[in-house]
Amino acid sequence: MSSDAPDTGARASRRPESRAIKVLVFAILAVHTIWICVHLGLVSQNLINPWKLGGYGMYTVPNNKARLHVFLFDNQSGGWRELAEGQANSYLFDTANYLHVFRCRQPSADSIARFFDENPHLRYRPVTLALSERILTREPIGESRKIYAKLEVAWGGETKFGYRGELCGEAFDGTRDYTPPES
Repeated sequence: MSSDAPDTGARASRRPESRAIKVLVFAILAVHTIWICVHLGLVSQNLINPWKLGGYGMYTVPNNKARLHVFLFDNQSGGWRELAEGQANSYLFDTANYLHVFRCRQPSADSIARFFDENPHLRYRPVTLALSERILTREPIGESRKIYAKLEVAWGGETKFGYRGELCGEAFDGTRDYTPPES
């Protein structure tokens, strides 16, 4: 009879470990599910880029790949012209703005100064910076770029610039003292 009885000693020693594993797996799944809901909420309010921060919002839109466009005022024609890609660097501006993960975050005055640090040929000239994103088009089905943010910069001499813009429907402005980096 004793040979037919289950070995409760071995079974009891496995129980706490398997219970702890089940609790851990449940906790991880619960946190993940909560994050999905939070991420989708932030995306629906245009607060973050749906393709960033590991959420499922990326399945709702094409990867927007924010791109900076630089427009320069042309004195000869009296109008604005866009600089070709590669004529202006945006690495410092993009990194100072967290690679535009937070879609509707206003660019800081420091990030604008870093843009001019990286592009000395654009200093002291009227410049407009625009951010565009890829959007889904229905007819014809495909994608196109749409500007969602605009920032105008004007200089007041060589030591100060002012800026104003619109981002996600909200206007902002400011000024900043500027000292170019030493070469």
